[in-house]
Amino acid sequence: MRVELDWGQLERDKPVTNMNQGGVAGFRPGLRLKTISHDHDDRHEQHANNDVYKELAPNEPQPQNQELSNDPPQEPESMPQSERPDLSRLLRISRRPMEVFLRGKYKQQSCQKHSERPVPDFLPPDMAQLFRTKQYAELYRRLESVSLTPLELEQLLLMSGNYTFIYKMVQRFRNVFDYAGLSIAFLERLLLVLYMNFDYTEFERIFSIYLSRVDDPDPDAFRLALRVYLRTENVSVATQIFNQTVMSCRELSADILDSYLKDLQQTTSNPSLCYMAYRLWHSRGHSIHFRTRVLICKIMMRHGTREQEKWVIQHMEDTKSHKVWFLDELDEIETGRQAREYISTVYVEWVERLEPEECECFRKECIDMLMRVGEVSLARRVLEDAASDAEFKNLLRRVLWWIQRDGQPEVYAELLLKVAREAGLEFQEDYFYNLWKTYVAAYPMIRTPITRRFVQELESSDNFSLQRLAHVIRLDEKTGKHRLLRRSIVGDRAEPVLPRMKAIDSRMRNGIWPHKGILTTALKTSRSIEEVEQLVSFIRSNPKIASLDEPSLKMLVFLKRKTLSPKFRLGTFKFLSSIVEGYRDSLTVSDYTNMLLDAVKFHNREFGMVVMDRMTGVSPRSNTELLRAVYAIIKFYLEQGRLDLAIDILEQLKKDKTFYPTDLFMRNTKSICELYAHNLDVQDSDEIRQNLVIYLEHTINVLRNQYDHVSTQHMRKLDEYLEKIGRWRELVQR
Repeated sequence: MRVELDWGQLERDKPVTNMNQGGVAGFRPGLRLKTISHDHDDRHEQHANNDVYKELAPNEPQPQNQELSNDPPQEPESMPQSERPDLSRLLRISRRPMEVFLRGKYKQQSCQKHSERPVPDFLPPDMAQLFRTKQYAELYRRLESVSLTPLELEQLLLMSGNYTFIYKMVQRFRNVFDYAGLSIAFLERLLLVLYMNFDYTEFERIFSIYLSRVDDPDPDAFRLALRVYLRTENVSVATQIFNQTVMSCRELSADILDSYLKDLQQTTSNPSLCYMAYRLWHSRGHSIHFRTRVLICKIMMRHGTREQEKWVIQHMEDTKSHKVWFLDELDEIETGRQAREYISTVYVEWVERLEPEECECFRKECIDMLMRVGEVSLARRVLEDAASDAEFKNLLRRVLWWIQRDGQPEVYAELLLKVAREAGLEFQEDYFYNLWKTYVAAYPMIRTPITRRFVQELESSDNFSLQRLAHVIRLDEKTGKHRLLRRSIVGDRAEPVLPRMKAIDSRMRNGIWPHKGILTTALKTSRSIEEVEQLVSFIRSNPKIASLDEPSLKMLVFLKRKTLSPKFRLGTFKFLSSIVEGYRDSLTVSDYTNMLLDAVKFHNREFGMVVMDRMTGVSPRSNTELLRAVYAIIKFYLEQGRLDLAIDILEQLKKDKTFYPTDLFMRNTKSICELYAHNLDVQDSDEIRQNLVIYLEHTINVLRNQYDHVSTQHMRKLDEYLEKIGRWRELVQR
């Protein structure tokens, strides 16, 4: 399949020089392109706005006129080094130095040992041994021939710690026993089991029965119910149940409010729901965790209205919760130097004045700040300052979240194994699940074999919980939704749906406000100028969700207006040049790539050179971003008739053994080069095309070998990690 290129207004006899400098024999100066038709609204801009870019574009040496020389014609000289594209920085993906967490040794934290679970007395000795050694899969098979009484089933359920085993037993006896007639303790345990196995429909039925039998619901059962309603997007039901319970109950656990606000944030970016829930809870005199006060401050300061901010500030003053204002200090830190000064002075002062619970929350926020500014070594120090085993594990989860976000699965796995070996970290399902998410996000080109390997590892285990996790991974792989482990719903076969303004309006009526990513996707997929203007109006009314001043969003809105409205007259490159100069310190490789592709589309060489100069000085944040940038550069040079520079880039890629191409990149690159050759209009063009085809075949083979080599390395390393994690898991399960 060939990629269609629009070459734009190229003069028919415009010479294309220096074609023999990229490793392809037979190219001579003076190659011409066939005349190709074009029709663009912006074709006048290349000439009308050239003066805007000449001041920005890097100076290029002017070719000498050989007709004025008495010397015989010479082969074109090598391209001056200043004109050769330097991709050294662009080829280095920007990542935080997370390897810092792998240095040194983690000390063993003091922790409480788990008491051994009692064994149901009705089990025969052989089955009791299976229960004691947690061989639940075999126990489940053996119990198939045993008839249990309601009390025996209840006893088995309450004593077991494996939620998948319990769920399977409940399913087996669902049509035998009336669960409504069993004890309150059984119902509370059953609610947890249904939640852990994502059976939300049955959860709602049992929860209704449970509420009819208790006056004051158990805090954990109530918390789980709110979470289920929010994760099934029944926000109005969750809000109603929360309000009624808070108003009617004399005493409620502070954990309920903390969990409810966090779940609200995950479901909707509507800060008013969090604000009203917090105020209602406070008005009834229920206790509030310090971490919940910190959370509501973060939500209101970053997303709330001015009135909500004022109320929160006054509330913290009235309740003498002044310690939450370390958030202001951390938000103001923007550089590594400021972070180092803070940790060496102010950090120590805060630690001395804070209570243990407050200190844990403070350290977590410090880790976020240090990771944000790139001071990873100081984040390691904060992690080691944990005062207890529980605090260490909580802070470690935050560190692992940043490693996952940064796309470094090897560091994620190494750190898990290191802490397990040195500090006695216990195996948890979500560690394994998040490792899979980190791998497939970092290496999407081998997503399928990675997922297959994870699922094989899980299904090879005779452990119900791990088999359930294999199902969750397969589900997320199919739908493409990287949801939290507890948010995945068994049986969900719905494919991802593109967000439209109508769907966003419908969800907003249910209290679910869109996150920034939803709005960006909605803009990209909008099909009418009216829908674009509706989205723009919404963003303008909610600047704390997304800001139209962000360069990427600003460009997206502009180009959608330009594409969908034939009467839109503002010049593309006049606008883009203002973005380049006004936001140069915040533009990403993706931003520059989009601009360069527009320069190709509308044949603006001067602006393209400006973008090229800026782009090669920025590091990409992912391999996908890198590949798209390199493809855009090659496409730009081909559009300019500079095959020598395009080939020079391919030569750099072939020499860089860390370069990790994809099939799509290799296929598209080959296609645009072949299309270039097809449109050559010169003498001996057949020979030139043949030479180019030979070169491309060789280049693609080299890149494919690099792809195979790097993929094999990643898969081999993954196998090593999975083997070690398997041994770690087996030790924990003994």
